[in-house]
Amino acid sequence: MTYTNVGVSMMPLLRQGKDLFTVRRKERSERCKVGDVALYRRPPDKYVLHRLFREK
Repeated sequence: MTYTNVGVSMMPLLRQGKDLFTVRRKERSERCKVGDVALYRRPPDKYVLHRLFREK
């Protein structure tokens, strides 16, 4: 999926209405790490893009 973001929370990595991002599914063996950007669905129909910034 390729899309553009809405909002300014991802600046300066992504600029609203100017940059595109492409989402791909990670393999089961791949782990998310600090600096990765994750897209998740917030029910019922919102999608949220977040950059991971710390490990728990």
